[in-house]
Amino acid sequence: RTAEGSVHCVVVTTRNRRERKQNSWYAWEGAFKDMSDERSLFFYGLLLSDGCIYKSNRLSICLQARDKPVLDALNKYLRRDSDLLFTKRREPHHQDKYTLSLQDPVIVNTLFELGMTNNKSLKESTPKCHMPDDNARHFWRGCIAGDGSVKNYNGLPHIYLCGSEELCSEFSKFIGRILLLKTNPKVNRSRKHES
Repeated sequence: RTAEGSVHCVVVTTRNRRERKQNSWYAWEGAFKDMSDERSLFFYGLLLSDGCIYKSNRLSICLQARDKPVLDALNKYLRRDSDLLFTKRREPHHQDKYTLSLQDPVIVNTLFELGMTNNKSLKESTPKCHMPDDNARHFWRGCIAGDGSVKNYNGLPHIYLCGSEELCSEFSKFIGRILLLKTNPKVNRSRKHES
């Protein structure tokens, strides 16, 4: 109570152990709403190439243990305080992995509106929003981080991206535009389309 007689309150919300363990609590529902933000574009590209959406409004992405900093950054972007799930692989030729999983219908619906589907295998496409090339590079970085690679051959960098024919064709056009090429890079058909 102040000298003037008014009362000021601070409300502290605590969560029990069960609530803290549920991955659905306290994800930032404004995620992926601003697709001019480089983090939104990067993480959308990453989720498009390496994530899964389930019918239960659950979003999940699993990466090798060496890529944990990427999932930590996604966790931070989503403003979550839940830990990543660590899985120790028993087979010697497999890698340990980390999984980020959450259940949030608002975030999942936002991803659906942008064009992500729950059965996205070979149906991936660029987000359904205006994406100038200067912003698009963040989206493509995310796609390459999830399902591509950058390799050096004879001192020259080679960029590979695997995905749907539509996605790889759009990436090829993007590369052609930013490098001012007369012809766009070739899109190869394989078990998974590669550009």
